[in-house]
Amino acid sequence: MAWVLAVLLGLLPGCQIRTVSSELEDSDRVAYDPQAEPGGGILKLRIPEPGRDAEEVLEPVPHAETPPGQLAGNWSEELALVPTPVWSYSKEYWWGWLLLHLFAIERDRLVDPRRWRTQGLESLYVASTRTGGTHDRFTRYIPPAQASQVTSYLTGESKEHAFGFFLRALAGDTAVVGSVVAGSPAHQAGLRRDDRLLELDGEEYRSRVATIDRTRPQKHSLSFYRPADGRVRTVDMTTSVVRFPSVWADTLDGGVGYVQIIQFLSEPQDRTDSVFVSALAEMQAIRREGRGWILDLRGNGGGTIASSQGVAGALLGEGVPLVRVTDRDLQTGPSRLQGVTRTRFLESTAEWKVPVPPGTVLVLQDQGTASASEILINGLRENLPAQAMISFGTLSYGKGIGQVYLESPLGGLYAVTCMHIDPLQAPRYHGVGIEPDRKTTSDEALRTALLEFADPAGAARLAPAALVGGGERFALDWNRRRASRKVAPLRTVSLPGGVGIF
Repeated sequence: MAWVLAVLLGLLPGCQIRTVSSELEDSDRVAYDPQAEPGGGILKLRIPEPGRDAEEVLEPVPHAETPPGQLAGNWSEELALVPTPVWSYSKEYWWGWLLLHLFAIERDRLVDPRRWRTQGLESLYVASTRTGGTHDRFTRYIPPAQASQVTSYLTGESKEHAFGFFLRALAGDTAVVGSVVAGSPAHQAGLRRDDRLLELDGEEYRSRVATIDRTRPQKHSLSFYRPADGRVRTVDMTTSVVRFPSVWADTLDGGVGYVQIIQFLSEPQDRTDSVFVSALAEMQAIRREGRGWILDLRGNGGGTIASSQGVAGALLGEGVPLVRVTDRDLQTGPSRLQGVTRTRFLESTAEWKVPVPPGTVLVLQDQGTASASEILINGLRENLPAQAMISFGTLSYGKGIGQVYLESPLGGLYAVTCMHIDPLQAPRYHGVGIEPDRKTTSDEALRTALLEFADPAGAARLAPAALVGGGERFALDWNRRRASRKVAPLRTVSLPGGVGIF
């Protein structure tokens, strides 16, 4: 159908629907027309469809609920899809109802649209997903004013203004640059990997960066130490909108390989599974510890299913079942338009081939690990031997459902839950979360994982005892010692670490 503009779990390609002018809300008299007969009647629904050229009347189907104001009996529903030369908020409402009608998993819990008509689309969606025990806050109508924020998240096109660098995920260090985005303000200012950040606008870096305004360009002064030449530099940078890659690779204490996936994207310029394959090869080339490597999914709230399938394929091979899904398959024909519930396996894909790094993969997770990230974790756990994958951190978010996102002619978004996601054998994790193999706080997950690879000397350096006696205070004070120019070697102080995007 012409109005199906998106794929499951949030992939939003360029919309081809033209924007038409809005008008005052028109009458429902044509859209919703109960025609009573003895013992029941026909409920005629004329639903606008974007881009349609001619009206199409579909075959009547049983209508379980008696229309408001009508006598109980045997009612049927006759659906007509009609062309819409001018789009209005009224049409937006009825098209939203059609999407619920077709895609929503809980079909028996849809409410009659007429009774919510005067309260708008938000009320219709709330009524359809908060009754009968569903409580699905992910099915929602997103008005045009907020839709651009959601679109930017789903496509990776952040609207926030930033410097354009990653911080290294070092368990024994403070603010150290890991990677600089090409063309970003940080790149233009000459920032490099391993530069140690000292002050931002004359204040200690970490405390100041948390307070900067990311909604518009802002000029800042950044002081940093460069171990390569022993010099302290101060540069001016004006923040701008930066497109960060969704994956990057690094090495940590003892040469342990590290890959972080920030989000699962399917955009051509940053397709996560493609970038992940490149990151694996890069990580394999620079790591020195061969017993395993770390995959960091902390704070990864998901994204597109397709890219998570590709990442799983790089690690497991093609065609491996990851989870079991129940979703809605849109059935069309000359006289039918309906969503049919089906259950199937979601399998890994392997468009790009890469030698998988040998050794155990240690997965980091936390409360922010959700959706597509949980599909990957579950797929690895159910298909790898017990010692080939070990997870560290906290209980994951627990989002075992998926949505379809569709854009309206007025620029709004319809997000409709159309998929239930369940493990192949393990208990269902939706609303519960996935337990890690080894529980730690989110901050200590990295340090605890590194203990798997540490030699005796390294283990002592990474042990919790290293954090007592003002260890964190020492690290921050030491990073401020610009005048002495005597900076300790990388990874001297052992602190919980994480990766930030700034």
